[in-house]
Amino acid sequence: MSTKYFFSRIREKLNFWIGGSYELDLETRIFHVFSLIAIVGAALTCFLNLYIGLGQAALVSLSIFLLQSFLYYISRFKGKQKQAILISAWEIHILLAVNYFINQGIKGPSLLLYIASFFFIAVVSYRSKLIYMFIGNSLLVGILILSEYINPDLLTADYPSRDAFFIDTYFTYIITILLIYTGTGYLLRAYVQQRKMLVERAEALKKINKEKDKLFSIISHDLRTPLANVHQYLEMIGSGDLSQKEKKVIENKLLDITRNTQELLTNLLYWSRNQMESSRVNLRPIHVLKEVASTIAYLRLIASKKGIVLSHHFKDDLIIRADYDLLNLIVRNILYNAIKFTPYAGEILFVAERQDNRCVISVKDNGRGIPTEKRSQLFDFSTESSLGTNNEQGTGIGLTLCREYMLLQQGEIWFETEEGQGTTFYLSFPIA
Repeated sequence: MSTKYFFSRIREKLNFWIGGSYELDLETRIFHVFSLIAIVGAALTCFLNLYIGLGQAALVSLSIFLLQSFLYYISRFKGKQKQAILISAWEIHILLAVNYFINQGIKGPSLLLYIASFFFIAVVSYRSKLIYMFIGNSLLVGILILSEYINPDLLTADYPSRDAFFIDTYFTYIITILLIYTGTGYLLRAYVQQRKMLVERAEALKKINKEKDKLFSIISHDLRTPLANVHQYLEMIGSGDLSQKEKKVIENKLLDITRNTQELLTNLLYWSRNQMESSRVNLRPIHVLKEVASTIAYLRLIASKKGIVLSHHFKDDLIIRADYDLLNLIVRNILYNAIKFTPYAGEILFVAERQDNRCVISVKDNGRGIPTEKRSQLFDFSTESSLGTNNEQGTGIGLTLCREYMLLQQGEIWFETEEGQGTTFYLSFPIA
């Protein structure tokens, strides 16, 4: 058994007893840690007091062991954290008061334990109660010291030997610093986690703001522009001064505009659903050829208007595990991008083949390729849209959706490109 595995198992066991695997707040977990230390420390102190001849102190240690064990149990396994913490505060102070008089008073180690107990209570108590805990702890210690000062005979026992006094004091010191060390460590880790969470939230807000700005830009420009063009073209047709040839050109332009706008709205709707509903997916076995054939046929018509040859080749009878709607949205976006950036009389090849236990779909074009400066942000929402070879409009969110929806389907997406030579996009899906 390796050392790393050994310590990993220890951490798992400690995590179970502390309750770290459950939805417990930090104060409760620290209470469990302190309780375990107090239980073990009380048990050891009980045996130590018996060994050095302090029978009464051994009874106090035994009482702390039994009571703290019970309080830990009802907190950890019964969910009564508040009651356990409150009772612990009273129990520790009362038993330490008894221990003060039977363990040499101000000369003994009891004041060290009062410091540790206050730190313990301060960490696990609600902040609104902290001032009362401080006042209570200070007053109780003051009363004990004053009582001993007025009547020294209240001390009921003495150490049987000088060695016993030093052993007991040092052991108490070890218990005290162990409690402080553990509590401080938990607080520091909590601070680091909180700080990390705040940084992550700040980054998330920054990203949301960018997406919001992008969305408003799309709505204000990319939707308004095609609507303005449609309005302009309809006015020209309504004027009645156009020849049949001119009307045909305008009709084709209107068709292109409405198609681009429809694609834009589809992507926007999917993106909105992704933000609001966390995109629930319906993964099921899908026959690739049958399911994407209609999408390819539809986009082949669009490609033909630019003189582009869109061919496809399915090397195997492939059945993948995917979501039907998301698969078609991804394929449509990838093919539409290929058509957009491929020049007149260009070529696009759609290939689906099996590679081990994956289905890899590739869409290769001989277009202008992706500029170097845009490659690193191609799948980001912040990327700027580019005009196609026929001035086709885009929104810059299609590839972002493709990446997000591929991840939701346990898929992968990547590309290879060379400026002036073309681009190949790859989609990898698990075989059903």
